[in-house]
Order: sequence, then structure tokens, then C-alpha cells
Amino acid sequence: MRATSEELQKLKPVVISVIGPTNEGKTSVLRTLTADPTFGQVNARAGTTVLVEIQKVMYKGVELLQLVDTPGFQMSGELLERLEENNGGKLSPDLLKPDHILKTVAGLDDNFRHDIKAWKEVVRSDIVIYVANMMESPKQSLTQDTLSLLSNAGKPIIVLFNNVNASGKLLNPGEEADLFRKDWIEELRRYKLYLYQIYDAHRRNFSNEVELFEKILVHVLDPIAHKILKLEIQDRQVRERRRMERSRGIIADFILNTASVRKSRGDISPDDREIARKELADEFNKEIFIREHQAHIDILAAWDFKPGILERMVLPLSSIDREANDLFGSDAWKKYLSGATTGAAVGAGIGLALDIAFAGLSLGTGTVIGGMIGGLVGSGINGFHHFSYDKHKKIITITPQKDVLLLLLARAVQLVRKLQARGKALEDGVQVSVSLNPERIEDKELIAFTDEILKKNDLSLFNRGLKYFAGEKNSNEEKDRSKLLRIMEKLLPSPDEISFSSAD
Repeated sequence: MRATSEELQKLKPVVISVIGPTNEGKTSVLRTLTADPTFGQVNARAGTTVLVEIQKVMYKGVELLQLVDTPGFQMSGELLERLEENNGGKLSPDLLKPDHILKTVAGLDDNFRHDIKAWKEVVRSDIVIYVANMMESPKQSLTQDTLSLLSNAGKPIIVLFNNVNASGKLLNPGEEADLFRKDWIEELRRYKLYLYQIYDAHRRNFSNEVELFEKILVHVLDPIAHKILKLEIQDRQVRERRRMERSRGIIADFILNTASVRKSRGDISPDDREIARKELADEFNKEIFIREHQAHIDILAAWDFKPGILERMVLPLSSIDREANDLFGSDAWKKYLSGATTGAAVGAGIGLALDIAFAGLSLGTGTVIGGMIGGLVGSGINGFHHFSYDKHKKIITITPQKDVLLLLLARAVQLVRKLQARGKALEDGVQVSVSLNPERIEDKELIAFTDEILKKNDLSLFNRGLKYFAGEKNSNEEKDRSKLLRIMEKLLPSPDEISFSSAD
């Protein structure tokens, strides 16, 4: 199914007014829904939106939806009182219709100006979206008075449950912030409002986004607009799938490239090998951290986020010399390499020093890797490098351990999941960080694949890897990449694998 040029020329935009009491998250919802973090003004202060602003959803360069951000209702109770006074203390459904409301408030004082702007948009809209804050009880007088007026609007009304967290911070997936959801459903039924949809402006859920557009689609009566909106929903699913595919590709390239990293140095006497190990480890660490940094930047770009939202480690300058001297000294490294360190505490300290040494390029990876070093050492595993020394050729070599590849992969997967679930309302205000303790990936097929890759990690694999990332692909690298991508589809499923549930 495609839209013809004639249909696009005849398309009339569907007008959707986004309304609700002041400071309920209307602008934030529109930012996330349209992926535009610059739209409108977002502030904790009530009444931030004082003007009517329009956000357009375009299809093939033609305006499809006109989403109207309105000032919040502030005077619904006073408005009901005026309507009663003007009609002998009685209110019939006809007297609560939006056009009659506008006639009533036309002569009222300036205190009603924001409500007037909102009701004007209700009158001219095809569909109304009412934003309800699940962190607040629907028993408040302003909410109940607004719902009383709205129930007679004579327009299709979709009540949108915006689960805004009071702290303004991102919540973990699965955490519920809608404290009054059941109360809201009961209250809406009392006012004969039965169509509602969960859509959190801060914790984006793509399935909820599709469901919201499908509910809008039901109420689009114009056949051309209905057809093109259906195409827009399909296009959104395609874009989401491509973002996920791109993310998996970035991670696969990063992991395969990292698996091929090896650092060697020749003409090393037995007496000098500890110092050589330390120097090679420094080079190895820096390369791994920079590679992870670039992979994270590429993932951000795939999801249309700016690098500035990633949180970086900041440490007091006074600690640089002390950390570097204490933890990079030959004695400390000898103890570390021999497995005689004290575990996570020492490992975390090493990571902090690395983070300073590499000017924050690792986005905190130094601390993460350092913590993992300590954990591995404390478990009897000899670090996250694999060290080898050829006594005859006097060559020392460092290659990555399996655990470091799994940790880097887990961090990248975690970042993708956070970005997919991140609302655009937060982009300018709250940073996203990759956890120091990402969820362990226990997939047996992935672990076996990682073992297989590292077994190939000899000079020939390294040279093949260089050719691969220079664009000279061969069947071995393509086969490894395809297998890793297939495994990762379970970790980062595309929208096709997401089951879209009903509103409740």
C-alpha cells in the first residue's frame, strides 16, 4: 500500500488538541511523541505553556497531523460557577458544550485567558488528547471540574496516562509510577470517558506509542488521512526496527574488533617483562576504552541523541598523582598480576586512575573495568587481559579475556535499551549513564561464541580483522558477524518481536 501523489495533494491535516490542567506534562508528551526535544518549554513551574503552539507530523513532506499544545486549564471550577449563575443555577449538557463555554467566557476577566485559548483549540480540533498525571489523584477539584466540562465536548477524547516520576529522574524498566491508575479509570468511567492509553513522556515505550497512533487512527474519518496515517504507523515501526538493527551492527563490529586486539612487544628480557606488561596494559586499556567510547557515540547517533547526554566521570585533580603512583607502580602491578591484590577495592581504584589518565574518554569505563578487574582477581582469575610471554623469542603479548568482551557487550546492550526507552523531554536536562554493574548476559550461545572468537585470536585473526574493518570483507568475518547478530536479536529485539497489548 502506497500513497499516490494525488492523495498527498488532497490530504488535509488531522487537528489534535492536547489539553489538560496546568503542569501535567502536555509539552513533554509532544516532545517524546514527535522526537523533538526543542519543542515548547518544559518546567516544573505551573503554567509554563502560555501560548498555543503547533507541532506537525509530516508524511512525505506533507502535513499529516497538527498536534496543538495548549495552556493548561486553571479556572474550570470558576467557569462552572459562571455557567450556573448565567443559567439560574442549572446546567444542561448543551450549556457545557465548548462553543457555549466560549460564548460564556468571552466577556469574563483576564484570569480566564489561558482557559479560553485551550477551549478554542478543542472547538477546532478533530480529536482531543487529555493528558492525565498518574502521580496525582483524580479527586482534585480542578481535575474533576475539567472532566465534567470535557465530557460534553462532543469530540473523540483519548485520555493519555502520563506516568511522570515526581523526582524527574528516569525510572528503571518495569517500575510503576502510576500510583492512582485505578482511581483514574474509575473516575473516567464516571464521566463516560472510556478511551485511554498509557504513554509516559519520560520513559518511552514504543508499543504504547504505536497503540496511541492506532487509537487516533480509529477516529480519523477522512479516508485519505486514514490511509496515510496507517502508512505513518508502519513507517515508525520500520524506523524503530532500523535503529535497533543499526545498534546491533555497531555492537557486533565493536565486539569483533575488540576481540582481535592484541599488543605485542619483542626483545623483552625476563627481568623487564613486568614493566613491559604494565606499559602494554596501558596501551591495551586505552585502545579498548576509546573503542567503547566511539561505539557508544555511534549508538547515540543511531537513536538521534547528542553525545552530551552521556554522563562522564569527574574526579578531584588532587587524586591524580596519588592514584597513578600507588596503582601504576611496578610493585602494585606485580601484586595485581600475581593475583595478590585485595579484589574489587583495588580494581576500582585502578579504574579511577585509568579514567583520569585517559581524560574521560571512556565515559566512566575505567571505573567499570577496574571494578571488574578486582572482581576477577578476587575470584582467582588473572585479570581481564590474557598475558603470554615467549621465553625463547622474548615476546610479551596481551589479548582480551572473554569476561571483558561480555562486560563491554552488556554495557552496550544496556545503553541501547536505555535510549530506546528514553523520552525526548529529558534530553536537555538529565544525563544517561551506563551502569557500573550491568545485567549479566547469561546466554549460553553467546558465551560459547565468545570463546570461539577468542580461540581464533592469533596473528592471522588480527590481520583478518584489520582487513575486515578496512572494508576488505571475507567469508570468515561475515560468518562471525552474522552469527553474533543472530544471537543479539534475542538481547535487542526489533519491534516485529514486540507484542502490542491493549490499553489496559
